[in-house]
Amino acid sequence: MNLIRKSIFSFLLLGLLVSLFLPFFTEAPISWVAGFCYILYDSVILFFVAYKVTAHVKSMRLANNSVDLVSICILIAAKNEKSILQKCLEAIEAQSKTPEQVIIIDDGSTDGSFQYLKQELQLKNLGKLWQSELQPNLFVLTKQNSGKARSLNLALDLVTTDVVMTLDADTFMNPRAVAEIANTFSAQSNLQVVGGILQPTCPPSVMGSVLKTFQKFEYIRSFLSRQAWTSTDCLLLVSGAFAAYKTSLLKKVGGFDPDSFVEDYELIHRIYKYSFDNHIPLHVGIAPKAIAVTDCPDNFRNFLKQRQRWFGGFLQTIYKYRDMVGSSSYGTVGKIMLPIKSIDTLQPLYGLVSVYALIAIYILDKKLHPVIIAAVVFKLSLDYVLHFYGLYLYNKWQEQNVPRLFWIQSVLVTLCEPIFFQPLRHVGAFLGWYVFLTNRNEWTAQRQVQKPEVTDEQKAA
Repeated sequence: MNLIRKSIFSFLLLGLLVSLFLPFFTEAPISWVAGFCYILYDSVILFFVAYKVTAHVKSMRLANNSVDLVSICILIAAKNEKSILQKCLEAIEAQSKTPEQVIIIDDGSTDGSFQYLKQELQLKNLGKLWQSELQPNLFVLTKQNSGKARSLNLALDLVTTDVVMTLDADTFMNPRAVAEIANTFSAQSNLQVVGGILQPTCPPSVMGSVLKTFQKFEYIRSFLSRQAWTSTDCLLLVSGAFAAYKTSLLKKVGGFDPDSFVEDYELIHRIYKYSFDNHIPLHVGIAPKAIAVTDCPDNFRNFLKQRQRWFGGFLQTIYKYRDMVGSSSYGTVGKIMLPIKSIDTLQPLYGLVSVYALIAIYILDKKLHPVIIAAVVFKLSLDYVLHFYGLYLYNKWQEQNVPRLFWIQSVLVTLCEPIFFQPLRHVGAFLGWYVFLTNRNEWTAQRQVQKPEVTDEQKAA
């Protein structure tokens, strides 16, 4: 099996390298071999997602909102998030189901975050923890900076609830989010991991508005894709910005990996491996009515940094769990999903080479072969149709009316995405190869660090 995997990967890589030079020598359709491979692969995945989500929407049932059977603890690892902590806590306080525990881990902030929390929440010292006198279920844990994964693991030892939810400080839940997570766990006994639905937001600016619009539709497609893979029991991506895990299982697998660039993505792989190796029934699902708004990059630099880290972490995780790829011992995850993800390691390269081939043909003043033109028109038409069909399914699922502006934006996004947003994503992913190969990941905050206010006493001193 290892030989087969290596042969397929080598063949794809060889085809990619050959296609880099073909446009210089021939006008025949073979000059765009990378483009054909990319179109075929992407089209198959799109059809699969559309088919699976359609079947789910037709058979969906109302969620059980009668009883909340599980207790929930929310963990918030925060570093220099003083400017948005209040909004995050207000969203938690507004929940229709109050979480039994909320633990904020201050990861060595230098912007006065702890002083702000101490004053606003009226904290009292309990030894390891500080407890709020205003909200007895809310605790603050302070520590030196050591990263998000270590912060979450340190707090995990203090969790006493059935379910632990990880929430980024810049992510704000709708009032029903905690209740929907609890109901989703209650409805399925073998459910061990649940992801919520994220909607992006950006600070007000021209570039922020543009990136927000593209990312909004990207997140919708991602949500539909995750539901499709959930139906085949091989969902591998649950965003740690808004995710929930059975506490007992999370502790058994050892919590989050501090050495991973994407600790949430790596964790799901480890949970699958542990569950299959120990013959534990497992289902990873999503709660479609548990919605949260999260901060997203509002400029090219931060966007590329984010996608570089994401894809570098994706490659790092695939390599770490390469023994699961193609293995029937790991169910549909090993037989279907991980082989697809192995192909995805080359997807940004194929996407960029496809664009490069068209540009090269144009620069060399060569005529596009009718087959190439037909392939491009087919792909753009398919994207256009499935994009709108996906929006229809999403809104039907969410049982919401769609404003006219939403449809206008979707038209503009569909037309502009192939020449702007997709290449931008591919560039970020291509940079992820550098992160993976060099094992260097430089995390960059999306907001400027807010310096602590200087008191009159400090000025006098």
